[in-house]
Amino acid sequence: MAGRGLSSARRPAGEGGLPADVAHDTQVTGPPTGRRPSPMPEFVIREATDEDGPALAELFHETWGGYEGCAFEPEDPSLFERPASWFAEHGGRLWVVMRDGAVAGSLGVARHARPQEFALSMICLDEPSRGQGLATALLAGADAFAAASEATKLNLWIDQRLADGVRFLERQGFLRDPGVRQHDDGAGALQAHYSKPVQAEVSLRLSEAPPAGAA
Repeated sequence: MAGRGLSSARRPAGEGGLPADVAHDTQVTGPPTGRRPSPMPEFVIREATDEDGPALAELFHETWGGYEGCAFEPEDPSLFERPASWFAEHGGRLWVVMRDGAVAGSLGVARHARPQEFALSMICLDEPSRGQGLATALLAGADAFAAASEATKLNLWIDQRLADGVRFLERQGFLRDPGVRQHDDGAGALQAHYSKPVQAEVSLRLSEAPPAGAA
């Protein structure tokens, strides 16, 4: 099953081969004389397919493994077996970030039990892909999908230890709701709940500390 891209599958190149929305904020210096410049990575955002399952499982294992005591446990064990189908069956969509042909990130959105709300999940971006505006692009796609589905709010639960991810959400207009819940991951992790109105302004400002595993 071929995946379809977002509004623009390939990120447009700006100065120095950087994405257009990043180039004007990033100083590009040339390599020392006599050395060839390293090729810039190519990023593509597309809809996920079920065949992406093994690569997504590896991505989450490696990314979350970089945080002490953190391990990603999907709420449904079949999520990595048929990721695209799972989100489609829950009225949503899953996107992946491809870096030079390999899965480097993801974000999914699905209908919530409460009417007119959509829940975000499967949010991840590996370290080499951070700071490029990709998490913001993924969130913008989810926001547009929810708006087209007549939703009024986006929400999600996030592990409180993922400080960079929390900062990213707050920068994008998410507000923390009262209360926490304990995640059944064997480590007693506490998750906080965040939400924001659909079609709220999405910040295009690059983060000083790039988004973490929860992008």
